[in-house]
Amino acid sequence: MRKQHFLGVLLASTSLSAIAGEALPRTASDIAACAVPAAALDLATVVRLALCRHPDTRIAWLNAEAQAARVDSAVVAYRPTISAALGQTHSMGDSATPGREDRTSADLSLGWLLYDFGARAASKAQAERTLEALKSTQDATLQLVLQQAVDAYYQWLAADAALMAAHDSEKAAAETLRAASERQRVGVATRGDVLQSQTALSQAKLSALNREGDQQVARGRMAVMLGLPAGTVLMLAPAAPIPEDPTLPALEPLLAMVEQRADIMAERLRISASESALDQARARYRPDVRLSASQSWSHDDVRDSDGGNVGLRLNIPLYTGGQRAADIRLAEAQLALVRTAFEQQQQLASQEIWESWQSLRTTTASFSATRDLVNAAEESLRAAMARYTAGLGTLINVLNAQSTLAEARQQFVKARFDWARSRIRLARLTGSLGLSSLELPAEENRNAVPARELAP
Repeated sequence: MRKQHFLGVLLASTSLSAIAGEALPRTASDIAACAVPAAALDLATVVRLALCRHPDTRIAWLNAEAQAARVDSAVVAYRPTISAALGQTHSMGDSATPGREDRTSADLSLGWLLYDFGARAASKAQAERTLEALKSTQDATLQLVLQQAVDAYYQWLAADAALMAAHDSEKAAAETLRAASERQRVGVATRGDVLQSQTALSQAKLSALNREGDQQVARGRMAVMLGLPAGTVLMLAPAAPIPEDPTLPALEPLLAMVEQRADIMAERLRISASESALDQARARYRPDVRLSASQSWSHDDVRDSDGGNVGLRLNIPLYTGGQRAADIRLAEAQLALVRTAFEQQQQLASQEIWESWQSLRTTTASFSATRDLVNAAEESLRAAMARYTAGLGTLINVLNAQSTLAEARQQFVKARFDWARSRIRLARLTGSLGLSSLELPAEENRNAVPARELAP
């Protein structure tokens, strides 16, 4: 009876600890709860809202949460299993014993895997490494969304600046038309000059309309980036001034930063998870030791009875029809695939950094070139307009100068905002993109953009 009492206490106490172990609460943050402010949006606010509201960030977070549940499931294998059964039976016919037709029974049983030569540890390690890989993937997703938000921000600013440049060209074309009309009035220009001026003005207006369409497209992309309908009305705050003559960071330190990229770290962790999966497959050839215990009680009209047992059991797997060998081959093949994918990702990352640096070098060099081009085009237009007004030049020279200036202004706008976007993209590809990467160099240091500006 003391043995049965001990067995009942053992089962009850173990059941309490096991049930408590299953209660693993998790607090799920509502990622989509960020409200869009009514005020004009600066770059930091755009990034915050994108990280908070974009579906990609939510998907990455939910994938990590699902894998965290798989880690909890792997830990369960270390805990005992407890089951209870209650029964009420009524016997009828010739098999029924008079006075004992009704019988009530209760059973409580416990099973506990004590040792399995590393199978559970390998399963748990695989789940944990996979969770870490998903968290690194989540970091990579956050950085990509951050870059996309910055792209959308600068695309909108570039569209605004391009529209302003188009309006400036339209004003210049209107001024040329007035000059041609005045010259015709005093008899020193032909009707053809006026018609050519009107054509140039119409082309400038059409260009402004196209730029206005680009502006609206950029606004729609920004709204979608923030998880809003494309037609949502948004406003941008004035942007920080872009430096006039930024310098180019050295390439070699950037190429050495490949290993700190989140996607590279995720691939390395997937290799570790695949190695644990192979260990788990190999462990299926090994025996395991289990503890079992049970307690039963029954009652009928004649008597009560109870009983129980405690035991250890060694299970030795002898033959499974080749299943274990097939599992090992599958795990080995998957490990080889993951290692190959890691090497491929390293090469791709190096190529991406190289190409992004080359793009940044091009946009950096284009700063002074496009600025000089605008200055020269403005001077050329002033000279051509002055000569035409004085009756010494032709309208063709004025229109050509206007066209050159309009194109130069668009190239200047594109170069400045392309540089800002290239800088952020390079920071992401080196794995160093952070909120401080969004800060442009201070005005007093505008002639230098050292490599550390690309790091958070």
